[in-house]
Amino acid sequence: MADIVTANHKMLGENVMIAVEEQREAPVAAPLESVVKRDGSRAPFDARKITRAIEAAGRATGELDASDAALVAGAVVRRLELECLREPPAIERVQDV
Repeated sequence: MADIVTANHKMLGENVMIAVEEQREAPVAAPLESVVKRDGSRAPFDARKITRAIEAAGRATGELDASDAALVAGAVVRRLELECLREPPAIERVQDV
């Protein structure tokens, strides 16, 4: 989003409107190290499990092949990395994404 700033343009001797882009820091994604299982324990995060689950669902419906599943799984992992900066995601959250 651009902010509009009024500035005095010295060469023309008049006020001009200038759009200034606001610099916002994007959150830095951290690699996921673990997930919270249904029983509350933690297990190492394994992105391959997400890929396999999406691939199996795609095969069952005929909607996705292995390469599509890998692309979707990559997007899921990136989203989780951005959303779960402070604590690991619960398995239910992984499934929801």
